Amino acid sequence: MEINALKISIIGAGKLAYSLISALLSKKYTILSVFTRSENAKEQLERHFDVKVSTKNFSHIPDETNLILICVNDQNIPTVVRQILSEKPSILPKTTFLHTSGSVPLEELDLLGENIGILYPLQTFTKEKIVLLQQTPIFFEGKGNAKKIAQKLAENLSQKAYFADSTQRKQIHIGAVFACNFTHYMYRIAEKLVPENADFSIYQPLIMEQLAKVFEFGAENTQTGPAQRGDIMTIAHHLQLLDNQKDWQEIYEKISHLINPNLKLHK
Repeated sequence: MEINALKISIIGAGKLAYSLISALLSKKYTILSVFTRSENAKEQLERHFDVKVSTKNFSHIPDETNLILICVNDQNIPTVVRQILSEKPSILPKTTFLHTSGSVPLEELDLLGENIGILYPLQTFTKEKIVLLQQTPIFFEGKGNAKKIAQKLAENLSQKAYFADSTQRKQIHIGAVFACNFTHYMYRIAEKLVPENADFSIYQPLIMEQLAKVFEFGAENTQTGPAQRGDIMTIAHHLQLLDNQKDWQEIYEKISHLINPNLKLHK
């Protein structure tokens, strides 16, 4: 199947769907329909894009669909698979199914037949900002012809398309949680610690410089801070300041020990 001949239906209208729909439309793909259970999500999506959005069951998936992208939360993928089987079984033989999860194995789609695969963009998404996918790493996997379709689609949407099997993808996803989600929570703590006469932007030059050095010289070689240099006095003062925030205090102490296992702290 020619990649530009794909006629796509999308299941899910969450954060990823916004950027994915934008990328697909920019590459002139045909999106026949988007399915969501939420009337509010339907209205929001139709305000952003010229696409048909449906809140009906999957029996209304257009018969000419030859690619279905499953863009729902990880825990909802098995439910979507069962619904397709019960509500639109006629679509199975001629359709390729790709889910977009970083941690759900390919086998979760096995009930849909042999034309199954994965298209996983390694990125953080929000509805408020469309992410351009050209520089976003997209990992693909699939069986038979579905692998070729996933690969071509990934290469068409991004300059950074890579094969990753389910084990590799799960490892990448765990790393992403540490690199992005956990780091983001640290930003939230830092934001709450900013004095009233300042705002979180005071940290921007620091964060940007740290990120630049990490990617130029590697994370192992660019660790800084009081734990790295064994500055027990500064650490003790920080722990004292966090005395009314026991959870943050515990995080600070635990990470300090992970950075420098030789620290001997006395709060």
